[in-house]
Amino acid sequence: MKRYLITAAATAALMFAACGDDSSSGAGDGSWTQKAALSVDEAQQTFIITEPEEFEELCVRELDGSVVWKNVKINPERALKYKYEFLGDTLVMYRIYDDDLDRYGQMYLGGTAGKIYGSWTNIFCEHNKGENRTECYEKDARYMTHIMKFSEGEIAASYEYRYDLYLQDLSAVGYMNSDFMYDLYNMMSYGYGEIRAEDITDFDEYEDGDLQSTIQEYNIEILETSSNKQTFKRGEKTYTVSLDKIDIYLSEKWDENAEISISLTDGSSTCNLDYVKKSPTSDVCKVEYVDDLRFEEDDDGYGNEYSYAYRYKKTNAQEFSRCVMAMAGTADPVQDPVYYKTPAKAEFSHKDRLQKFLKEMRTFTEK
Repeated sequence: MKRYLITAAATAALMFAACGDDSSSGAGDGSWTQKAALSVDEAQQTFIITEPEEFEELCVRELDGSVVWKNVKINPERALKYKYEFLGDTLVMYRIYDDDLDRYGQMYLGGTAGKIYGSWTNIFCEHNKGENRTECYEKDARYMTHIMKFSEGEIAASYEYRYDLYLQDLSAVGYMNSDFMYDLYNMMSYGYGEIRAEDITDFDEYEDGDLQSTIQEYNIEILETSSNKQTFKRGEKTYTVSLDKIDIYLSEKWDENAEISISLTDGSSTCNLDYVKKSPTSDVCKVEYVDDLRFEEDDDGYGNEYSYAYRYKKTNAQEFSRCVMAMAGTADPVQDPVYYKTPAKAEFSHKDRLQKFLKEMRTFTEK
């Protein structure tokens, strides 16, 4: 079942989701262990994990446009097939989709080279089989530990998420060094781009520039800055941007929820940006909230198509952007749309692949 579980600045934040059969959590951290049936073919170096059927309470959109909170069979019992190989002492696991081998494999250490059985720890590297190339992602390992234990007839996956550490790191880096500021400088200088509150937790995601070079290019003079507030000068005007509220936490389903408020003032006027994102609950599964719900199509365990809300999201980003451009005196994309451009990001990244892989691993909850 497809999911959009988390969006956040760091790769690790994309990993928090679902719940297990043996879980515990603190203010922001969590850990659990999940088990499932396992069948290994050592001669072919493949294994099959039998995923049990799964039910979940979801906000479903009916044919007449109404929404209802109901119990849905999201997965039938099914088999997931993987190919594995050893690169020295490293175990590499590739998903097989309809007999097609995924080119990217997740990499593990800790077991015995040449033997699948044992305990293997995810090192957060992936191997591109077609190009014989390996890339590693250190930030992932800082915020998560993922161990796969293979034994006769059973696989156990354990997870530990250090979400509080992730939030501490965000604050230490400083929100005024985020991609949000990159976008703000762009829009104030040339009237193009896209400003999103959630990018206040993103850092250096763009391939076509970084924050410091943008400050120099647009002649931005930083007068005073802290983690949550910055006063800068552009041209003859002085501006102050403030992160007035940021509340990021994990839901019971390990989805990331967020409430963010940001303001920009030039001393005479103020632009306010508000943003709320949370996993849908029965409280917002009502017709008056339909415009703020994000829906996706899927098939239930009985073969029936349905539409469910995977996220509640409310923001005034467009109004904020127009306010910023009016304050800075740059082009309005409504009146002059040729200037409205969004910097391109990679369509399918390591974060997407890792999220998809770990999402499958998390569905092995033992019933």
